[in-house]
Amino acid sequence: MIRYKRGLCHNPRLAIHLSKKNVFLAVNRNKTRRKIRHDFNQTIEKFKNFDILVSTIKQLDAENILISDILMQEWTKLKTSLLK
Repeated sequence: MIRYKRGLCHNPRLAIHLSKKNVFLAVNRNKTRRKIRHDFNQTIEKFKNFDILVSTIKQLDAENILISDILMQEWTKLKTSLLK
């Protein structure tokens, strides 16, 4: 799940919450965080003043690698819609 809203401060902010309960392996949680953070930092100037929250709300019935892919697909969709 990815949520966003216009923030009150002048710079974009990113929060990533991937719980151990939903993504079991720390390797996959950290890899997903790094990918999203890296992509965010590359396009930070274009996000204006959005506050973005990336999180898992429930356990997905998929392998941990697929969960990472699902979150990255959602992140890419959000990024393209916000940058238009």
